[in-house]
Amino acid sequence: MTATDLDNYVATQGKGRWTRVSTANTVSALRAFLRYAAKEGWCSNRLAEAIARPRLYQQESLPYAPDWSAVQQMLADVDTAKPRDIRDRAILLLLAL
Repeated sequence: MTATDLDNYVATQGKGRWTRVSTANTVSALRAFLRYAAKEGWCSNRLAEAIARPRLYQQESLPYAPDWSAVQQMLADVDTAKPRDIRDRAILLLLAL
């Protein structure tokens, strides 16, 4: 078993099925097992560190913007009789970008 084999496994199994967080958790579990395996003498001690882990961003799971149907519903609910309501509508339009 080589690091390339493990990277290929993670790439093929995770493609389209795992999120980046799931992939990172799987790689972390593999690394932990491989460190144990190296300690027991079953594999090289450098194998665990050779597996590529995807980069995770702090706010990765936050939605980018609301769906257009949700924006249309919010805009339909905003009254434009007062200046504050006009301001709120403009803010909603900016958030929808």
